[in-house]
Amino acid sequence: MVTGVFGLLKPNPGQEDEIAMYYGLCVPIVYWTFDRIFRKASFSLHQRDFILYMRHSDEINSQLFGENPHVKASDKLFSFGLLIIIVGTLLIGLTTL
Repeated sequence: MVTGVFGLLKPNPGQEDEIAMYYGLCVPIVYWTFDRIFRKASFSLHQRDFILYMRHSDEINSQLFGENPHVKASDKLFSFGLLIIIVGTLLIGLTTL
């Protein structure tokens, strides 16, 4: 991550095509940071880590009209928030190319 931040702040002249690589080195820390924020918020709300709401996982019933009484609205919000962060960082990276 340090290499990515340094590369974004001080790019070498004539090597602008490496910006995407430096950006890619910074993306995991962005995801990890938001994951920790959501985890901490979930612990303060429910005294547990949030359940990643993803189809065909072992933690939820993804059948048609399947019920998930243990999954709260905040679990879905945190899951979709992380998905938006992943897609958003991907789109930001693509615009740098």
